[in-house]
Amino acid sequence: MSLRDEFEKLFPVPLHVVWNPAQGAYTSGSHFFSDIAEAYQGAWVGFQAGHAAGLEDARSEYARTHVTVRVPAHSDSTEQ
Repeated sequence: MSLRDEFEKLFPVPLHVVWNPAQGAYTSGSHFFSDIAEAYQGAWVGFQAGHAAGLEDARSEYARTHVTVRVPAHSDSTEQ
């Protein structure tokens, strides 16, 4: 499922608003609904930003909480 599909599942596309692949944005064919399309496009941009911030937070949290441990190679030596 694409990020846009997830967004549309959580926030259904309003009536008279469509995804315009040529513009890469939500638009409306009618000026009567242009405010709704602009608001929905703003929500989409915010959703993308939140998603990106969440990924960045996850990376930094992982780096902060996980320690890389280097284990010496196994030796067949019986010396003590």
